[in-house]
Amino acid sequence: FNVAEVNFFSHWFDSKNASVQAQVRAMVAKGQYGFNEGGWVQPDEGATNHLGRINQATLGQEWLAERLGVFPTSGWHMDPFGNSGISPLLFQGYGFDSHVTCAGRLLILWGPGVGRPGQGAGWGGV
Repeated sequence: FNVAEVNFFSHWFDSKNASVQAQVRAMVAKGQYGFNEGGWVQPDEGATNHLGRINQATLGQEWLAERLGVFPTSGWHMDPFGNSGISPLLFQGYGFDSHVTCAGRLLILWGPGVGRPGQGAGWGGV
């Protein structure tokens, strides 16, 4: 199970008792529960600047590190109003090793092993 927006998850998590929180932490540690991008909210790709994107991502990623001891390794780019060209650069700067985006009905993946064999990271469509 993967979560992209930490704001909603944090409200749910903080409302649970210590036993449920421990179960969630265990699932995170086992890789059964993951986080894509780890931003506080889904950024508005078309109407924000890169500083706003970085700040909201930092807020969510810090919450995840402090509360669950985890840092996302993949980007999540599903803005229904269009994609921003800055996202792949930001994701690279965050240290992500993969990136999922959507262009219309085409799902696009980027990361190690995607693309041509022997070429390292690349783009691929699903």
